[in-house]
Amino acid sequence: MAEAGLARSAGRREAAGAWEEEARRKLVERNGAPAYFQIAEFFRERITKGVLAPDDQMPTETEVMQAFSVSRHTARNAIQTLVVDGLLAKFPGRGTFVLDRGKEEPVWAIGSFASFMSQSYPGEPEILAIDWIRTKTFRHPLSHHAKWKGSPFLRVSLVRRQDTQIFSYAIIDIPNHIAKQIRSEIDGNLPRLPIMNSIEQICGIRIEKIRQSLKATTVDAETADHLKVAEGSPALRLVNAFFDGDGNPVELSQIFFRPDGYEHNFEIARGDSR
Repeated sequence: MAEAGLARSAGRREAAGAWEEEARRKLVERNGAPAYFQIAEFFRERITKGVLAPDDQMPTETEVMQAFSVSRHTARNAIQTLVVDGLLAKFPGRGTFVLDRGKEEPVWAIGSFASFMSQSYPGEPEILAIDWIRTKTFRHPLSHHAKWKGSPFLRVSLVRRQDTQIFSYAIIDIPNHIAKQIRSEIDGNLPRLPIMNSIEQICGIRIEKIRQSLKATTVDAETADHLKVAEGSPALRLVNAFFDGDGNPVELSQIFFRPDGYEHNFEIARGDSR
C-alpha cells in the first residue's frame, strides 16, 4: 500500500457516529455465533458493500470494544479474522486499513504469543467428522494424551480449502471435560479462529504455553485421500500442543499441509502486541 494512500486514508475513515450507532443497534447475540465472528461479519458486510473502501482506516480495538460491549480479546479476534482473510492490513503506529485485494495478498504470519492466539487459519473449513475417541492405547506424536488418563476425548477432523483446492487436513483432539463445554459451538459453527480461543472464552482456561513442531513426512492412505494426493506423497505435518498454567494439555492437533500450497511465516516479538 503506497504511503500516499495511507496519508489520504487518515481523512477518509468512515464517520464514527454512523457505524457506532448501527453497532449499538445490532450488538451481538449472546446465544448466536461467537461474538468475534458476528463483529467480523458486521465489518465484512460494510467492506463488501463499499461503505468501507480500500485505504479507509478501520476503528480501533477500543472503539470496537465500546461499540459492541465486548472484551479487547474479542475485538482483536474480530479484526484479526479480517486481516487473515485479506480484507484488512495492520500498520504499526498508523492503524488498520481496508486493503485493495487487487493490489495486495494477505500474509499468514505470527508476531507474538498474543498474535498467535488471535491468528485465524487461511482457507474455508469443512468438518469431516466429530467423534468421541475412547481407546486407552491411542498414541499422539507428542505423547501428551497420557495426561488425560485414559478418559474419552473429542476428535474433530476437517479440511480447509483456498479457492477449490484442498490444502490442509487437520485432526484436533480436546479432553473430555473441555469438549463438553464447547461441543455445541463446534457443532453449530466451526470458528474461523482456532478452537483454543473458544477454550479460553467459554471455559475460562488461560493457555500459558504452546509447543509446536513442523516436519516433512509422507502421508498414509487416509490422509492422502483427504488431501487429494497419492499415498506416500510428501506433506508438511504441523503438531501443536496447548497447555494451561498447570502444564495440562487442553488441545492437541496435527495438521497436514500439501507442500505446494503452504508457506510458514513465524516471527516472535518481545511482549504482547497491541
